[in-house]
Amino acid sequence: MSDFSRPGGSTSGTAVDPISPGGVLIDPNEITQPGAWAPGPAPAGYHLETDGVGGWLIVPNAAAQRAIEIQMHHNNGVPGAAGVRFLRFGHNVICSTTGFRLASAAGILRGITVQVQTASANTYEVQLLSDPAARAAGPTPIAGASLALAPGAVFARRRDLAIAIADLELGAWMLRTLGAGGGLGQMAITLEFELTAP
Repeated sequence: MSDFSRPGGSTSGTAVDPISPGGVLIDPNEITQPGAWAPGPAPAGYHLETDGVGGWLIVPNAAAQRAIEIQMHHNNGVPGAAGVRFLRFGHNVICSTTGFRLASAAGILRGITVQVQTASANTYEVQLLSDPAARAAGPTPIAGASLALAPGAVFARRRDLAIAIADLELGAWMLRTLGAGGGLGQMAITLEFELTAP
């Protein structure tokens, strides 16, 4: 039995299940679904499809966006001398050796989150890089694709980004931007990207 019903008039609440003796035939435009989306059409990014046996499904549009997250990390914090630490991803692959690529030739960076083990009096910044392994021009911070970690903080996030990311080899580092010495201990960073669904 479908969870959809035909609204209005004397048929209000009638179950939509044409393969049963009590089912009714309706136009897809008449369908409502109980719950958060009812009454009304499917939400933006979704549409109705028949299931082939008289019921209906709400499914994502083929062109809908989908989010993916890339986790990056390092166990040793930021060194005092250099003031910069390239981050690792996957199974401990350091991005200064080889970076990663998105599953799409184009994406949008939507958010960055950082959590560190130990607070520091220094100011740090996570920066998304192109060419982290220096195969061409060298590690290059992507404009605007960064997140500052204030002195004394162990956590920061931002989700107000809309930065187009081309088909690049990507990586990230944690950079000391103010202060001296090392710190932070273990670091965990999440990069949230939006890609066009295949």
